[in-house]
Amino acid sequence: MLPLTADDPRQVGEFRLHARLGAGGMGRVFLGHSPGGRAVAVKVVHPHLARDAAFVDRFRREVDAAQAVNGSYAAPVVAAGPDDDPPWLATAYVSGPSLQEVVTAQSISGGPLPEGAVLKLAAGLAEALRAIHDCGLVHRDLKPGNVLLADDGPRVIDFGIARALDGTVLTSAESVLGTPSFMSPEQAEGLPAGPPSDVFSLGGVLYFAATGDNPFGTGHPAVMLYRIVHAEPDLDRLPPRLRDLIAACMAKDPERRPTPEELSAALMDVVPPGDSPAAFWPAPVARLIRDHQAGLGNGSGPARGAAGPGSPTPGSPAPGSPSAAEPTVRLADLGRPQPTGPDSWPAAGAGPGLGRRRALAALAGAAAGGLVVAVWELTRPGGGHVTAGQLTSQHHTARPGGEVWRFKARSPVDYLAVAGGVLYAGTGQNAVYALDAATGKQLWWRATSTTDNGQLVVADGAVVIADPTNGGVLALDAATGRQLWSVASGTTGSGGILGLAADGGRVFCGYAAKSDTTGGVTAFGAATGTLLWTAKFEQDLDINGGLTAAAGTVYATTANGELYAYRGTTGTRRWRLHGKGVKFGGNASPLISGNVVYVASSNNPPILYGIRLSTHREIWQQLLGAGDNASWLAVSAGVLFVGDTSNGQDAGYLAARNAATGQQLWKNQVTQGVFPVAATANVVYSGSNGGVLDAWQASTGNHLWSYAAGPGPVNNAIASNLVVSGGVVYFGSNDHYVYAVAAQ
Repeated sequence: MLPLTADDPRQVGEFRLHARLGAGGMGRVFLGHSPGGRAVAVKVVHPHLARDAAFVDRFRREVDAAQAVNGSYAAPVVAAGPDDDPPWLATAYVSGPSLQEVVTAQSISGGPLPEGAVLKLAAGLAEALRAIHDCGLVHRDLKPGNVLLADDGPRVIDFGIARALDGTVLTSAESVLGTPSFMSPEQAEGLPAGPPSDVFSLGGVLYFAATGDNPFGTGHPAVMLYRIVHAEPDLDRLPPRLRDLIAACMAKDPERRPTPEELSAALMDVVPPGDSPAAFWPAPVARLIRDHQAGLGNGSGPARGAAGPGSPTPGSPAPGSPSAAEPTVRLADLGRPQPTGPDSWPAAGAGPGLGRRRALAALAGAAAGGLVVAVWELTRPGGGHVTAGQLTSQHHTARPGGEVWRFKARSPVDYLAVAGGVLYAGTGQNAVYALDAATGKQLWWRATSTTDNGQLVVADGAVVIADPTNGGVLALDAATGRQLWSVASGTTGSGGILGLAADGGRVFCGYAAKSDTTGGVTAFGAATGTLLWTAKFEQDLDINGGLTAAAGTVYATTANGELYAYRGTTGTRRWRLHGKGVKFGGNASPLISGNVVYVASSNNPPILYGIRLSTHREIWQQLLGAGDNASWLAVSAGVLFVGDTSNGQDAGYLAARNAATGQQLWKNQVTQGVFPVAATANVVYSGSNGGVLDAWQASTGNHLWSYAAGPGPVNNAIASNLVVSGGVVYFGSNDHYVYAVAAQ
């Protein structure tokens, strides 16, 4: 911070000023104290803006809105004088370095933040954006320099170009266009920038925090704007959870970005309730914060404060840091030819060069900050840019066993469902994708509060996910990905939800909502989340083995060897089969076909049962081999197919049995075992832990063809179920891809 000059005021409103923090496009910023000794950052508007009646009116309205912002992670406005001459406002002073300063610090404590700290940062910033947006404001300049790191978490400062949602814009040709690294595509193109624009910027801030680099590199602003609109950041360098989170935030289409509320739900676990403020940041970051505060105490530290609307970011970027390379330009420069020298960064698939550029108008911006964003016309030879860069094929021209398309997700793909021409994919890392089943084009993507999305059903316009590891149920709008309802993991028992099924607009979850001592079944309205009924198993400490539902009845197996049948509408128990002396769970879920339910026990050796639904009586049982594990069941045209993984997932088999008698028809050994199985009238498909999809003739077991996922440096085991629809077989893999392969 700097001492006051002869031209600086000594008091503004009730606040005594002690030092100058900096100056920005809207005014000068000072460190002051209230009569009671509270430290504040006071912004005093530049005289030329104070004489602009339209600006003053605009400033007054934004101050009124900003005073309502009261989030834990947003620096609040504590006082203002919008009608004084000159106008001013004061915000709480935050004694802490900026994120920019921490990441670019030339010390042993500086550098990119570890994953846990970035997730905590994300949770805090999402909460701050919620508070800002709830008051009708859009920040519009969220960047590392406007995020301060206090002892107990981040603080968002500088509402300098925040624009109330019902506001107008300025059109001054001499207004400054700031560094564009963290702008959204809609800002870069001069389109209206609403709350989703802040979410895109949040993704860029998190990318910077995790890597130390700007998401779109560095270079001339014209180059940067082009990249923001047409290129994708390199997310492969991020760990899986951050990859998914940042990818969601930085979707080009604003409608596909999560809301701050959805982000908060997905990040509930990153700041445990028991954490003390002192434990918020890792030790190196906490040390930098303490050093910064010590510097302020002796007057030698850099300026830092929550300066409210329009404040500058005190302190300069470290030499060579990402922000240091980005010049500030004026709108008058934007129509001139711009260099595309060595710092040009070609967008993936963007074609040669930038093409024609022209500044059309200075339309977007906010009076409070005096910042205007140019509207660019960015074109290139060959027409528009396809942003679904994860697509490798868009047309089904493949022969049976040939690849139709593949789509890269951000983590292993655990479960698939097809409905209405859309393929829904749940991953093991907090994400659900909706893809066009014919082309693989991403329709939407959502981060989720459920960690393991390995159970997924589509019912009544909702995609419902149940977490089998940590518990929790979540429903998303099937058309848009918008969250419809959720049940927090802490309210679904101590473990995961073991089984998920849907029937008649209802979803059935494998847990007892009203019991802490046993398993059971709980039913919700798929579209509304209304709790319809819950039923618990008779024996305490009994847990779920699996669920299925059909024709108005839900069937549940248990670890105590029971098979329950409940009426789907009311939860009334229809019947209970027990006394077999076996256990269910950890293998195939019950399978319904016609008037028979097929179940496999988890004993060693396992037993396969056929049970007639109308009489609740066993019609046959078959003892499988020692060490076998009936991991998957499928049935078609009177044949029951059993997929087996045994010997530590290194071997297994696919077998066919007469569905009426249980007698084996054929059996084929499969290298690295069989996990998922799907069957049609004439063909059965199996997937292996080695990433191979095999097609077999259903009647004879003759091998038809194989398709191998990958190859790649990571485990490419088939991790999801198999779905056969529209002449295509779909599966998900541990290599993060969804595959579509032409069916037989």
